[in-house]
Amino acid sequence: NIEATLTSVYQYGYYDDASNDNGQSINDKGRASFALDVQGEIKPGRRDTLYALASFAQGNGLKNTGGVSVAANADDLEDDVKNINGRNRDYLLEAWYRHQLVDSRAISVAVTGGLIDAARYLDHNRVANDEITQFMNEVFVTRFFLPSYDTGIAIQTKGDNWHVDATWMHTQTDSNRNGGVDYDFFGVDLAYFANLPFGDGHYHFVAQTTSNDFIDRNEAGGHASINGLSVSMDQEIGDGFAVFLRAGGSNNEATELVHDSLYSAGFQIEGHRISVPKLVVGVAYAYLDGAGKQPGDIRHTRVLEAYARYPLASFSDISADVQWISDEVREEHNPRLWVIGTRLNLYF
Repeated sequence: NIEATLTSVYQYGYYDDASNDNGQSINDKGRASFALDVQGEIKPGRRDTLYALASFAQGNGLKNTGGVSVAANADDLEDDVKNINGRNRDYLLEAWYRHQLVDSRAISVAVTGGLIDAARYLDHNRVANDEITQFMNEVFVTRFFLPSYDTGIAIQTKGDNWHVDATWMHTQTDSNRNGGVDYDFFGVDLAYFANLPFGDGHYHFVAQTTSNDFIDRNEAGGHASINGLSVSMDQEIGDGFAVFLRAGGSNNEATELVHDSLYSAGFQIEGHRISVPKLVVGVAYAYLDGAGKQPGDIRHTRVLEAYARYPLASFSDISADVQWISDEVREEHNPRLWVIGTRLNLYF
Protein backbone atom coordinates (compact mmCIF):
# COMPACT_ATOMS: atom_id res chain seq x y z
CA ASN A 1 0.00 0.00 0.00
CA ILE A 2 1.35 3.44 -0.98
CA GLU A 3 -0.27 6.76 -0.05
CA ALA A 4 0.75 10.38 -0.55
CA THR A 5 -0.39 13.77 0.73
CA LEU A 6 0.51 17.07 -0.90
CA THR A 7 0.05 20.05 1.43
CA SER A 8 0.38 23.65 0.32
CA VAL A 9 0.21 26.43 2.91
CA TYR A 10 0.22 30.21 2.65
CA GLN A 11 0.47 32.26 5.83
CA TYR A 12 0.66 36.02 6.30
CA GLY A 13 2.12 37.26 9.57
CA TYR A 14 1.43 40.60 11.24
CA TYR A 15 4.33 41.20 13.65
CA ASP A 16 4.25 43.56 16.62
CA ASP A 17 7.39 44.35 18.67
CA ALA A 18 9.07 41.26 17.18
CA SER A 19 12.72 40.92 16.17
CA ASN A 20 14.89 38.20 14.63
CA ASP A 21 18.02 36.59 16.09
CA ASN A 22 20.09 39.57 14.95
CA GLY A 23 17.90 42.02 16.85
CA GLN A 24 16.36 43.47 13.69
CA SER A 25 12.66 44.28 13.63
CA ILE A 26 10.52 41.91 11.58
CA ASN A 27 8.17 43.44 9.03
CA ASP A 28 4.79 41.98 8.16
CA LYS A 29 5.18 39.32 5.48
CA GLY A 30 3.61 36.38 3.72
CA ARG A 31 5.28 33.04 2.99
CA ALA A 32 4.26 29.83 1.20
CA SER A 33 5.38 26.23 1.65
CA PHE A 34 4.74 22.92 -0.07
CA ALA A 35 5.22 19.45 1.40
CA LEU A 36 4.77 16.03 -0.18
CA ASP A 37 4.53 13.11 2.28
CA VAL A 38 4.81 9.62 0.80
CA GLN A 39 4.28 6.53 2.94
CA GLY A 40 4.46 2.89 1.98
CA GLU A 41 3.56 -0.28 3.83
CA ILE A 42 4.30 -3.92 3.05
CA LYS A 43 2.91 -6.89 5.00
CA PRO A 44 5.16 -9.90 4.33
CA GLY A 45 3.15 -11.91 6.86
CA ARG A 46 -0.04 -11.61 8.89
CA ARG A 47 1.88 -10.37 11.94
CA ASP A 48 4.63 -8.41 10.17
CA THR A 49 4.73 -4.88 8.75
CA LEU A 50 7.44 -2.93 6.94
CA TYR A 51 6.80 0.82 6.80
CA ALA A 52 8.55 3.90 5.43
CA LEU A 53 7.67 7.61 5.35
CA ALA A 54 9.49 10.21 3.27
CA SER A 55 8.79 13.92 3.02
CA PHE A 56 9.86 16.39 0.33
CA ALA A 57 9.30 20.10 0.93
CA GLN A 58 9.81 23.45 -0.76
CA GLY A 59 9.95 26.59 1.36
CA ASN A 60 9.89 27.12 5.12
CA GLY A 61 6.90 29.44 5.36
CA LEU A 62 7.07 31.68 8.43
CA LYS A 63 8.86 29.00 10.46
CA ASN A 64 12.39 30.47 10.22
CA THR A 65 11.35 34.12 10.39
CA GLY A 66 11.61 34.19 14.18
CA GLY A 67 9.99 36.81 16.34
CA VAL A 68 8.06 34.42 18.59
CA SER A 69 9.03 31.22 20.41
CA VAL A 70 6.64 28.74 18.74
CA ALA A 71 6.05 27.86 15.08
CA ALA A 72 2.79 28.76 13.36
CA ASN A 73 3.13 25.70 11.09
CA ALA A 74 4.22 22.44 12.70
CA ASP A 75 4.59 20.57 9.40
CA ASP A 76 8.03 19.29 8.37
CA LEU A 77 9.22 21.88 5.85
CA GLU A 78 12.32 22.35 3.67
CA ASP A 79 14.95 22.77 6.40
CA ASP A 80 13.28 20.13 8.62
CA VAL A 81 13.65 17.32 6.06
CA LYS A 82 17.37 17.90 5.46
CA ASN A 83 20.15 16.64 7.76
CA ILE A 84 17.45 15.21 10.03
CA ASN A 85 18.58 15.24 13.69
CA GLY A 86 22.13 15.96 12.52
CA ARG A 87 22.39 12.48 10.97
CA ASN A 88 23.24 13.58 7.40
CA ARG A 89 19.95 11.96 6.32
CA ASP A 90 17.54 13.81 4.04
CA TYR A 91 13.82 13.22 3.35
CA LEU A 92 13.49 9.78 5.00
CA LEU A 93 11.57 10.37 8.23
CA GLU A 94 10.54 6.87 9.31
CA ALA A 95 11.57 3.35 8.33
CA TRP A 96 10.64 0.52 10.68
CA TYR A 97 9.68 -3.11 11.04
CA ARG A 98 6.88 -4.24 13.36
CA HIS A 99 6.17 -7.78 14.55
CA GLN A 100 3.01 -8.83 16.39
CA LEU A 101 4.20 -11.05 19.22
CA VAL A 102 0.73 -11.73 20.65
CA ASP A 103 -2.56 -11.39 18.80
CA SER A 104 -5.59 -12.65 20.68
CA ARG A 105 -9.05 -11.37 21.55
CA ALA A 106 -7.94 -10.41 25.05
CA ILE A 107 -4.60 -8.75 24.34
CA SER A 108 -2.12 -7.89 21.61
CA VAL A 109 1.58 -7.11 21.88
CA ALA A 110 3.69 -5.64 19.07
CA VAL A 111 7.35 -4.62 18.88
CA THR A 112 8.61 -1.99 16.42
CA GLY A 113 12.21 -1.10 15.64
CA GLY A 114 14.01 1.26 13.25
CA LEU A 115 13.67 4.96 12.50
CA ILE A 116 10.58 5.89 14.50
CA ASP A 117 8.55 8.88 15.66
CA ALA A 118 7.74 8.92 19.38
CA ALA A 119 4.52 10.83 18.63
CA ARG A 120 3.18 7.76 16.85
CA TYR A 121 3.07 5.94 20.19
CA LEU A 122 2.70 8.64 22.88
CA ASP A 123 0.23 11.40 23.73
CA HIS A 124 -2.43 10.71 21.10
CA ASN A 125 -5.37 13.08 20.82
CA ARG A 126 -8.22 12.87 18.33
CA VAL A 127 -8.92 16.63 18.36
CA ALA A 128 -5.41 18.16 18.57
CA ASN A 129 -2.89 15.83 16.97
CA ASP A 130 -2.35 16.39 13.24
CA GLU A 131 -1.00 19.60 11.67
CA ILE A 132 -2.16 18.46 8.21
CA THR A 133 -5.88 18.34 8.95
CA GLN A 134 -6.35 19.96 12.39
CA PHE A 135 -4.60 22.81 14.25
CA MET A 136 -1.42 24.06 12.56
CA ASN A 137 0.47 25.63 15.48
CA GLU A 138 3.05 23.30 16.97
CA VAL A 139 1.73 23.67 20.55
CA PHE A 140 -1.44 21.77 19.52
CA VAL A 141 0.49 18.92 17.89
CA THR A 142 1.58 15.74 19.67
CA ARG A 143 5.23 16.14 18.61
CA PHE A 144 5.74 19.43 20.48
CA PHE A 145 7.59 17.88 23.46
CA LEU A 146 8.51 14.55 21.81
CA PRO A 147 11.46 13.52 19.61
CA SER A 148 10.91 12.27 16.08
CA TYR A 149 12.62 10.47 13.22
CA ASP A 150 15.51 8.63 14.80
CA THR A 151 16.62 5.17 15.94
CA GLY A 152 14.33 3.60 18.48
CA ILE A 153 12.17 0.75 19.70
CA ALA A 154 8.48 0.82 20.63
CA ILE A 155 6.41 -1.80 22.45
CA GLN A 156 2.63 -1.60 22.12
CA THR A 157 0.32 -3.59 24.39
CA LYS A 158 -3.43 -3.31 23.83
CA GLY A 159 -6.45 -4.67 25.62
CA ASP A 160 -10.16 -4.20 25.08
CA ASN A 161 -10.39 -0.61 26.39
CA TRP A 162 -6.81 0.24 27.33
CA HIS A 163 -3.29 0.25 25.99
CA VAL A 164 0.27 0.71 27.23
CA ASP A 165 2.90 2.00 24.80
CA ALA A 166 6.58 2.29 25.73
CA THR A 167 9.25 3.96 23.58
CA TRP A 168 13.02 4.35 23.59
CA MET A 169 14.86 6.59 21.14
CA HIS A 170 18.48 7.63 20.67
CA THR A 171 18.40 11.05 19.04
CA GLN A 172 19.89 14.54 18.93
CA THR A 173 18.68 18.04 19.73
CA ASP A 174 18.65 20.86 17.21
CA SER A 175 22.24 21.29 16.02
CA ASN A 176 21.66 25.06 15.76
CA ARG A 177 21.44 25.20 19.58
CA ASN A 178 24.52 24.24 21.61
CA GLY A 179 25.91 22.36 18.62
CA GLY A 180 23.45 19.49 19.06
CA VAL A 181 23.28 17.06 21.98
CA ASP A 182 22.97 13.27 21.63
CA TYR A 183 20.67 11.76 24.24
CA ASP A 184 18.38 8.83 25.03
CA PHE A 185 14.64 9.34 25.41
CA PHE A 186 12.23 7.04 27.27
CA GLY A 187 8.44 7.43 27.29
CA VAL A 188 5.42 5.48 28.49
CA ASP A 189 1.76 6.15 27.58
CA LEU A 190 -1.02 4.60 29.67
CA ALA A 191 -4.36 5.01 27.89
CA TYR A 192 -7.95 4.23 28.80
CA PHE A 193 -10.91 4.35 26.41
CA ALA A 194 -14.34 5.09 27.88
CA ASN A 195 -17.65 4.53 26.09
CA LEU A 196 -19.90 6.95 27.96
CA PRO A 197 -23.61 7.57 27.28
CA PHE A 198 -22.87 10.91 25.59
CA GLY A 199 -19.82 9.78 23.58
CA ASP A 200 -16.45 8.05 23.47
CA GLY A 201 -13.52 9.40 25.45
CA HIS A 202 -9.79 8.73 25.25
CA TYR A 203 -7.58 9.43 28.28
CA HIS A 204 -3.77 9.30 28.11
CA PHE A 205 -1.25 9.57 30.94
CA VAL A 206 2.32 10.03 29.74
CA ALA A 207 5.63 9.85 31.61
CA GLN A 208 8.94 10.63 29.93
CA THR A 209 12.57 11.02 30.85
CA THR A 210 15.95 11.38 29.17
CA SER A 211 19.56 10.51 29.79
CA ASN A 212 21.69 12.97 31.79
CA ASP A 213 23.21 14.65 28.72
CA PHE A 214 21.87 18.21 28.78
CA ILE A 215 23.60 21.35 30.04
CA ASP A 216 22.33 22.33 33.50
CA ARG A 217 21.19 25.97 33.54
CA ASN A 218 21.59 26.16 37.34
CA GLU A 219 25.01 24.53 37.82
CA ALA A 220 28.11 25.59 35.90
CA GLY A 221 29.63 22.54 34.22
CA GLY A 222 26.74 20.36 35.40
CA HIS A 223 24.48 18.08 33.40
CA ALA A 224 20.76 17.48 33.63
CA SER A 225 18.04 15.17 32.38
CA ILE A 226 14.53 16.16 31.31
CA ASN A 227 11.70 14.47 33.22
CA GLY A 228 8.03 15.13 32.63
CA LEU A 229 4.46 14.04 33.26
CA SER A 230 1.41 14.94 31.19
CA VAL A 231 -2.21 14.08 30.57
CA SER A 232 -4.03 14.26 27.25
CA MET A 233 -7.75 13.61 26.80
CA ASP A 234 -10.44 13.97 24.18
CA GLN A 235 -14.13 13.45 24.82
CA GLU A 236 -17.13 13.38 22.51
CA ILE A 237 -20.17 15.27 23.78
CA GLY A 238 -23.01 14.19 21.58
CA ASP A 239 -22.83 13.69 17.85
CA GLY A 240 -20.32 15.89 16.03
CA PHE A 241 -18.86 17.75 19.02
CA ALA A 242 -15.68 16.91 20.94
CA VAL A 243 -13.44 18.67 23.44
CA PHE A 244 -9.78 18.15 24.30
CA LEU A 245 -7.47 18.95 27.19
CA ARG A 246 -3.70 18.58 27.37
CA ALA A 247 -1.61 19.51 30.41
CA GLY A 248 1.92 18.65 31.43
CA GLY A 249 5.11 19.87 32.97
CA SER A 250 8.75 18.98 33.39
CA ASN A 251 11.79 20.01 35.39
CA ASN A 252 13.44 23.15 34.01
CA GLU A 253 17.13 22.45 34.65
CA ALA A 254 18.12 21.73 31.03
CA THR A 255 19.09 24.74 28.93
CA GLU A 256 17.49 23.07 25.90
CA LEU A 257 14.04 23.81 27.31
CA VAL A 258 12.39 27.06 26.26
CA HIS A 259 9.11 26.10 27.99
CA ASP A 260 8.72 23.64 30.85
CA SER A 261 4.92 23.29 31.01
CA LEU A 262 1.94 23.40 28.68
CA TYR A 263 -1.79 23.76 29.31
CA SER A 264 -4.14 23.67 26.33
CA ALA A 265 -7.83 23.09 25.70
CA GLY A 266 -10.28 23.43 22.86
CA PHE A 267 -13.06 21.86 20.86
CA GLN A 268 -13.96 20.53 17.43
CA ILE A 269 -17.43 20.78 15.93
CA GLU A 270 -18.69 19.13 12.78
CA GLY A 271 -20.70 21.13 10.28
CA HIS A 272 -24.02 19.34 10.61
CA ARG A 273 -24.26 20.76 14.14
CA ILE A 274 -24.25 24.29 12.68
CA SER A 275 -26.18 23.53 9.45
CA VAL A 276 -23.07 23.44 7.23
CA PRO A 277 -22.59 19.76 6.31
CA LYS A 278 -19.01 18.46 5.89
CA LEU A 279 -17.44 21.55 7.50
CA VAL A 280 -15.16 20.97 10.51
CA VAL A 281 -14.28 23.83 12.88
CA GLY A 282 -11.71 23.77 15.67
CA VAL A 283 -10.85 26.36 18.33
CA ALA A 284 -8.06 26.03 20.93
CA TYR A 285 -6.07 28.02 23.47
CA ALA A 286 -2.68 27.23 25.05
CA TYR A 287 -0.64 28.70 27.87
CA LEU A 288 3.04 27.78 28.27
CA ASP A 289 5.37 28.61 31.17
CA GLY A 290 8.92 29.58 30.26
CA ALA A 291 11.76 27.45 31.61
CA GLY A 292 14.41 30.15 32.03
CA LYS A 293 14.56 32.80 34.75
CA GLN A 294 17.20 35.12 33.26
CA PRO A 295 16.69 38.37 31.31
CA GLY A 296 15.82 37.51 27.72
CA ASP A 297 14.19 34.19 28.63
CA ILE A 298 10.52 33.55 27.93
CA ARG A 299 8.30 34.20 30.95
CA HIS A 300 5.21 32.72 29.31
CA THR A 301 3.61 32.20 25.91
CA ARG A 302 -0.04 32.27 24.91
CA VAL A 303 -1.52 30.87 21.68
CA LEU A 304 -5.05 31.08 20.30
CA GLU A 305 -6.00 29.33 17.07
CA ALA A 306 -9.14 28.65 15.05
CA TYR A 307 -9.49 26.74 11.79
CA ALA A 308 -12.28 25.70 9.44
CA ARG A 309 -11.77 22.77 7.06
CA TYR A 310 -14.02 21.89 4.13
CA PRO A 311 -13.71 19.00 1.64
CA LEU A 312 -13.47 20.02 -2.01
CA ALA A 313 -13.65 16.41 -3.21
CA SER A 314 -12.98 12.91 -1.90
CA PHE A 315 -9.25 13.53 -2.49
CA SER A 316 -8.92 17.15 -1.37
CA ASP A 317 -9.78 19.63 1.39
CA ILE A 318 -9.10 23.28 2.11
CA SER A 319 -8.72 25.10 5.42
CA ALA A 320 -8.78 28.68 6.63
CA ASP A 321 -6.72 29.31 9.76
CA VAL A 322 -6.08 32.23 12.11
CA GLN A 323 -3.63 32.34 15.01
CA TRP A 324 -2.56 34.76 17.72
CA ILE A 325 0.81 34.17 19.39
CA SER A 326 2.07 36.23 22.32
CA ASP A 327 5.38 35.98 24.20
CA GLU A 328 6.30 37.77 27.38
CA VAL A 329 10.08 38.04 27.57
CA ARG A 330 11.81 38.79 30.88
CA GLU A 331 13.01 42.40 31.07
CA GLU A 332 12.69 42.86 27.30
CA HIS A 333 10.11 43.40 24.56
CA ASN A 334 6.89 41.38 24.34
CA PRO A 335 6.46 40.18 20.74
CA ARG A 336 3.05 39.46 19.24
CA LEU A 337 2.11 37.76 16.01
CA TRP A 338 -1.18 37.44 14.15
CA VAL A 339 -1.17 34.80 11.40
CA ILE A 340 -3.83 34.37 8.74
CA GLY A 341 -3.40 31.31 6.55
CA THR A 342 -4.85 28.85 4.08
CA ARG A 343 -4.02 25.17 3.68
CA LEU A 344 -4.83 22.91 0.73
CA ASN A 345 -4.43 19.14 0.90
CA LEU A 346 -4.46 16.64 -1.96
CA TYR A 347 -4.60 12.91 -1.11
CA PHE A 348 -3.42 10.13 -3.41
